[in-house]
Amino acid sequence: MISKNTERYVISVTNRQHCGDMTDTVTERGEGSCRERNGVVYITYRAGGTLVMIKAEKTRVTVRRKGDTSSEMSYEEGKHTSFAYRTPYGTIDMNVFTKRISVNIIKGEIGLSYELEAGGDKLYNSMTIKMEKGRL
Repeated sequence: MISKNTERYVISVTNRQHCGDMTDTVTERGEGSCRERNGVVYITYRAGGTLVMIKAEKTRVTVRRKGDTSSEMSYEEGKHTSFAYRTPYGTIDMNVFTKRISVNIIKGEIGLSYELEAGGDKLYNSMTIKMEKGRL
């Protein structure tokens, strides 16, 4: 359960991506903070050289990354959005159609299902963000 106060949390973000017969799973873990205010969840953690900030509402999730990679990704249920993903090797323009968002404050879990278009490829994604009190 997410508390109303800022406490230390282990944040786990798992993204499963499908393209044709290929499936790839990437998990990112970091220690950070998590708080809930008026039904909105605010998460901040560091993954390697990148600071990640997540704001999760009922039908919208915004993910900001600053550091080695940087971007501001906006996922809005039932809508198309676009963003630029900046890496040390260049910028990738991406388009997203978000199918589903679920925010479960009691379980400390956020789920997203979306289609991602990048470089002419269409990728099907499911992302799970879990918050557990504690330290790495």
